[in-house]
Amino acid sequence: MNQTSPTEKTFRLIRNLLIITAAIALTVFLVTAIFVRPLGDDYCISARLVNSNPLEAALYKYLNVSNRFSNQLVAAFSDIFGARGVAVLSVLTILLWCSGLLLLLREIAKSLNLRWDKWNGVLIMELITLFSFYTAPNLYQSIYWRPGVMTYFLPLALFLFIFAAILRGARNDNIASYKTLIILFVSAFFIGGLSETAGMFHISLLGLGWLGAYIWNKGTSRRTTLTLLATTLVGSIAALVAMFLTPANSLRVDATDAPGPWTVLERAFTYAYQFLTSSAATYRLPFALIFGLALILVFLGIQSAHFTRTAPAPRTWLGLIIIPMLVYLVIVATFAPSAYGQSFPLERVRFPAHILMIVMLALEGGLSGWLLAQINFPRWSVAATAIVFALLAIYPLWVAFNTWPTTLEMAGRARAWEGRNTFILQQTAAGEKNIIVGQLPGYANVKDLDQSAEHWINRCAAYYYGVDKIRATTKKKTPSP
Repeated sequence: MNQTSPTEKTFRLIRNLLIITAAIALTVFLVTAIFVRPLGDDYCISARLVNSNPLEAALYKYLNVSNRFSNQLVAAFSDIFGARGVAVLSVLTILLWCSGLLLLLREIAKSLNLRWDKWNGVLIMELITLFSFYTAPNLYQSIYWRPGVMTYFLPLALFLFIFAAILRGARNDNIASYKTLIILFVSAFFIGGLSETAGMFHISLLGLGWLGAYIWNKGTSRRTTLTLLATTLVGSIAALVAMFLTPANSLRVDATDAPGPWTVLERAFTYAYQFLTSSAATYRLPFALIFGLALILVFLGIQSAHFTRTAPAPRTWLGLIIIPMLVYLVIVATFAPSAYGQSFPLERVRFPAHILMIVMLALEGGLSGWLLAQINFPRWSVAATAIVFALLAIYPLWVAFNTWPTTLEMAGRARAWEGRNTFILQQTAAGEKNIIVGQLPGYANVKDLDQSAEHWINRCAAYYYGVDKIRATTKKKTPSP
């Protein structure tokens, strides 16, 4: 009968404590999503669906408004649930992200033959998600607001399942079936149509994955791996080409003033450098914590025999240099569409790169912990590390404490919006075509209804509610629900 050592018992106790505290903090983020209501561009997105079916609305948007051809279909799904569909989409995307990341981590562990258990995967998923959310440049626009969610967050969540499927398929010796390849291509094409930024993000990762498999995978799964990666890559590239060719691009970028490829490349490299340096300066403590937690988790896991103590291959330490270099190149590719179409990426546009930076810090910390675990430290060092680990396990409660006021604020805004929505519906039912409502303040740099009925948000809202005009005023208070 195997006996559990005191060190491993301590490791499991602290790890489970961290799992609980991180779950509490993530629950706060999830609860906040319940109180999301339409704001700004949401009205225009839903207005296109008032007298059109989803395919017609998607085609109209693709040809006349935006190059992203999949977003309107996602919006149609969320509108099935009415005005609260924006909250449904946010909640669902967060859950998809967590479950997809957990599945991907399991597939990575199996592919690398790591000694693993599900709770280690739960903890890593929680830490990556927690630090990505807490340090997001604009949390509301990134994971709550529908235009940001379906453009920059949802593609990442969905592609986690594709990456997991590729890893699972790569463990098979036989070539993938045509059905599997078709599913991968269509899925990559649809997800790529959500955003050119996320599309470039995935294309760069898939390209690096294919190159790595081509160089280093000499086993029986080589052909399957390369085929799966290539099929998904082609689907993503096809989506990017489709977005590039749409006539709607002329509304966003003047072709006569479009920058050349070298200018785009120079800007992308500059933007990526500015992003990394400014983020490191702004989030020094959270970044140090995610690095330290990953280091301690792996170090203590190996010292307690919870993880297998395997000697690093020669020059494994080079990973500490190569990983940041590859991450930098992926961020450059992610910022390329912004470098071509506008200026420095907006806050929500930086969210995919922000998540990648959190993953990089976790990888760097984990690799450092693995390398340090090979050194014979004094016995007391393990106990000291466990104490530090226990203290850090309390940090997610601090995150929850700081996030809870946002939850209360969003709940108050939801109540105010519900009251105004009920009032508008009552007025329209009574035959009123010119609606005046109390104005709600904007939120997270997203504007609400304007005082002018001719403002583009107001025109979208009027079409959404089926009235001639709608405007907001600070002199009038909308009744509470």
